[in-house]
Amino acid sequence: MGISRFDVELDNPSKTYENGSVLSGKIYLDLDSPKPVKGIKLTVFGEAEISWTQTTSALEAKDVYPAECDRETYIDDDENYILGKDGPVVIPTGNHVYPFTYKLPEAIPASFDEELGKIEYKVKVTIQRAWYLWNHRESVKFDVFVPLDLNTDHKAAEPARHEISKKFMGCSEPVDLSVSLPVRGYIPGQTIPITVDIKNGAEVEIKGVYFTLIKLYTYHGPTKPRLDEQVIGHHDTQLPKNGQQESSIQHFLQIPEVPPSYQRHSKLIDLEYLIRVEVRVDEMHKNFEIDVPIIIGSVALLASTVAMANGNSNMHQNNDQVPAKCD
Repeated sequence: MGISRFDVELDNPSKTYENGSVLSGKIYLDLDSPKPVKGIKLTVFGEAEISWTQTTSALEAKDVYPAECDRETYIDDDENYILGKDGPVVIPTGNHVYPFTYKLPEAIPASFDEELGKIEYKVKVTIQRAWYLWNHRESVKFDVFVPLDLNTDHKAAEPARHEISKKFMGCSEPVDLSVSLPVRGYIPGQTIPITVDIKNGAEVEIKGVYFTLIKLYTYHGPTKPRLDEQVIGHHDTQLPKNGQQESSIQHFLQIPEVPPSYQRHSKLIDLEYLIRVEVRVDEMHKNFEIDVPIIIGSVALLASTVAMANGNSNMHQNNDQVPAKCD
């Protein structure tokens, strides 16, 4: 006797909501007999958590340093009474449906779930009973999506050009590598045209060029940050012709379905993307690489935004130089 059904369901089957939007759902409560309660309370909660341990070496896995861990709360609203705001009530026998709505704040980060950190949101419903009885609780998780319009980020429409000059032992001249993108901002499904220019003054054997799309996480622990990379795409491309000192390669890299860059409104977790271009040389020398940051959004760049950025870039060229170094 008592409760035969107690469920919380969201109206959106995907359980995904944009920041600032209205979350809605229903509470289902079926009773076999009247039930006195202090109230039915709705709580919306959102929190980030990061955690990891560190060992002295790979051979001493049991020698663990104190864990780095931290939490950050974005929503903790438990003042939403479905019933009982003005005092205890008796819920009659029968099937009851209690609809609810809740407007999510604008300043919350997107949901996130990785090994070292997570950002979770949930709706919790509590049937509050007398102090000597256990409360009944049910909850349902939901995801928050934070869109990124690339037209609102001035860096997204700017062209990118990154260069590195690599010297090899025994060679008087370096290998110069230049990587160019028409813009920095893209959305999933779009293809990035990457231009790679190589000037092989060292005349070392270049076996190929390797392209990797990387998701870069930064977790800000209490004492120091931790970086974690995840490869989400990689491709080989054609080899420069043997004996040719100057080569130009154009490669096309498609963006898979991934969340937008950044984790705005989170102090614990950052999310970035980059393209890593690696030049592979003969066994006598060390391969070298260059990273090109990109921005992934949910709304594509407009032609007018790109045109405006290109006009500005003629005055301020984006040319990132990496100092030369010897092996």
